Amino acid sequence: MLKKNKIIIALDSLDRVNVKSIIKEILSDWNLEDIVIFKVNDLLWEIWLEWMKRLEMELINEWISQEKLHWMLDPKWNDIPNTIENYFKKLKESDLKNVDYVTIMASGWSEMIRKAVMKRNELKLETKILAVTVFTSFDINWAKNVYNEEINHQILKLSQLALVAWAHWLVCSSEETRMLKEVFSQKDFELVTPWIRLEEAVIWDDQKRINTPEAAIIAWATHIVIWRPILNSENKIKTIKHISERIKWISYIEAEIKKYSFEKILYTWNWEELLKYIWAIYKKPENWYFVRLASKLLSDWYVNIWATERNFRVMEKAWNELALRLNEMDIKWDVIMGAQMWSIRLSLVLAKYLNLEESIYTEKDWDDMVLKRHEINLEGKKVILSEDVITKWSTLEKMIKIVNDLWWEVVAITCVANRSQKNDFNWIPLISCYSPEPFGLYFDEKTPSENIWKALPIPEWAMIIEKPKNEWEKLVKSMII
Repeated sequence: MLKKNKIIIALDSLDRVNVKSIIKEILSDWNLEDIVIFKVNDLLWEIWLEWMKRLEMELINEWISQEKLHWMLDPKWNDIPNTIENYFKKLKESDLKNVDYVTIMASGWSEMIRKAVMKRNELKLETKILAVTVFTSFDINWAKNVYNEEINHQILKLSQLALVAWAHWLVCSSEETRMLKEVFSQKDFELVTPWIRLEEAVIWDDQKRINTPEAAIIAWATHIVIWRPILNSENKIKTIKHISERIKWISYIEAEIKKYSFEKILYTWNWEELLKYIWAIYKKPENWYFVRLASKLLSDWYVNIWATERNFRVMEKAWNELALRLNEMDIKWDVIMGAQMWSIRLSLVLAKYLNLEESIYTEKDWDDMVLKRHEINLEGKKVILSEDVITKWSTLEKMIKIVNDLWWEVVAITCVANRSQKNDFNWIPLISCYSPEPFGLYFDEKTPSENIWKALPIPEWAMIIEKPKNEWEKLVKSMII
């Protein structure tokens, strides 16, 4: 279910006349009053607080009810604790209504954040304090150059510092939201994700770590901040409603997964519902990020593997099978290496099953792969490479190059699903739980071909009873618009 004020509209770099006009245009549709909140930063420095109050009163006096206006103040305060306290005093004195959030920098450290929260409580403000971690305009090389560490490590440090200091919520890119929710699972907080785009970013985009609305919600973001896609659209109300519908659908799927566990959904959902789920992804090109790979290949089957991977108990059957097959082979190994995202989890679990103390993993560095964690003195190691899904072998090629450069030896390759149905490195044993047939790989990026609508080949370990192909195809054809 869509939460109230889930979409935050950034009114940045605008003058008073434009801000007023945009707010009136958007709130002219009463259906949007519980969906949007307005974020401002350029207008918020001390000199503008009185101006903001006048703007608010003008809007209310003209026709907009006070209950409709919700503000997110984004000054990103970062100063000594006493000065931060003064900022909150000025905010109280400004008498702005419905200020839901105000941002401060997590890099201001715990004492500043704690003082901010204490002053907010003392003044009886209902405004939630949002701690900004790392700007989305910073890429993966930023932390490496400034702090000599991974950007995720820096975000984890700042997030822990902010939450311990009682910050209410965190602001981060959607690339980090799932990580933060998992690491700080005992904390009650929400995540605001800025710089959402409706499509993939273009090369001139000044923001580096961005994503689509659906991807952000899937990654457990609770609120999204959108600027350009809405303000640059000819019909802002239509664009907001479009975004809202996209979020509602993904939120529904996420809620069902949390409500029943994925195994139960696969058992209890009728096939029409499951097909609607897949059909919704293909129906609109803007949703194709869901199944589009870095190789720009599309596959209906990839939807199934994505859904199955999200459930640990189901995937554990696949991991156990891989471990059993490895133990049956006459090879020795020292370490398991996985690629980023799902393959990291696969390598960790396999290491556990194979009684290894740890696994190592690689991560994307632009178009290259780099080894992020290893001991310098690891020489002559026998390595098992792990992948969740093999499609074009490009990731494994880069991983093998890393191994060779370190003078290690790849003794086996493991994967849950081999979509390529081949082994590009036939001198290395390849163990997979499943190789789909037909493997359903498509190059069409604009209009999915009819061939996409094939019965989903489903691995036996997923414990799903496949509907007879003719019934499946009949159902598909009846739904195609």
